Amino acid sequence: MVRQVLIAGGMSDFVEEYVVLDEDGNFIARGDFGFVEDWTIVEAEGRANHTSKLDFRRDLERRNRLTAAGWATVHTTWDQVRNRREEFLEAVRKTRERQRRLRA
Repeated sequence: MVRQVLIAGGMSDFVEEYVVLDEDGNFIARGDFGFVEDWTIVEAEGRANHTSKLDFRRDLERRNRLTAAGWATVHTTWDQVRNRREEFLEAVRKTRERQRRLRA
């Protein structure tokens, strides 16, 4: 559903399951959707994969690695994508614009 909403919102320039690497080619994280030129990741979050303490800790560590590498992440839920699409799309647009300004 996230893919469809992004495309319908005019943002089809993403890479699905984008692998983020550091300058030396080491794995940092895999994002659900990567807007590579804007250094922006979109993550579709769900409770099913984030329920244990270990999952929670790994998610935080992964988020911190992305942030430290200069990537901005927009997190969304099924409810937001389904019921508040414009809010989600606006968050993605604003984040991408901010990342572009920071990299200019």
